[in-house]
Amino acid sequence: MPESICCALYESLYSLAWRDDAVKVAILIADAPPHGIGSMGDSMPHGCPDLNDPVAIVNKMAEKSITLYCAGCEPALVPYRQFFIALSLITGGKYIPLDNADQLTQIIVGGTREEISMEKLMAQVHDEVMKEAAASGKRVDEDVLTTRIHNLLNSQGSKINAVSASSDIKIEEGVKEMSKTKTLSDLLKCADANKVELGKSSYTASLICSRVAKPFGGSYLSSRYKKY
Repeated sequence: MPESICCALYESLYSLAWRDDAVKVAILIADAPPHGIGSMGDSMPHGCPDLNDPVAIVNKMAEKSITLYCAGCEPALVPYRQFFIALSLITGGKYIPLDNADQLTQIIVGGTREEISMEKLMAQVHDEVMKEAAASGKRVDEDVLTTRIHNLLNSQGSKINAVSASSDIKIEEGVKEMSKTKTLSDLLKCADANKVELGKSSYTASLICSRVAKPFGGSYLSSRYKKY
């Protein structure tokens, strides 16, 4: 069942005292989608009653240099994984599957370390380019700065303290397009245009049934899911 994800994001953006000069990381731990994305049984199918738009809010986070990491409680969140991946991508963050509470510390610490490493690398390049510009008497070329940062990140990638993400989660091109949208309505239209399904997963149903049956000595052996 959908929950108040929108309000949680709104409160994290506007109720916390984010410092301009700080490395800013937000971690959203979710086991359900937000209202308004077409989920079955949604008591608020038109979205948040307070008119909080999760996609618009996350875009505001990106403007404030807040990186969002989404930790999805799986298997419950598998049908909505693509939605949360898109949210994370808006800010340059990641989606992390969460099937064990012990992983929370790794996600929180790892996400923070990654952002600090990235900030240090970008500051290093910025200082170098500014010194070169001052020495040459020319203005700073933003294209040159962007290219230098990109090249440095590629060359230093192995040295960045990155939070690990599941290697078998492939980010579809359609999801990347979804991350470029500005509102929930536009994201849903983009998902539909790119045939990205949100909220449909028979595989998840089999996983949930298996986990429910296991403690009672039972099993879920539908031949339909044997290939998984």
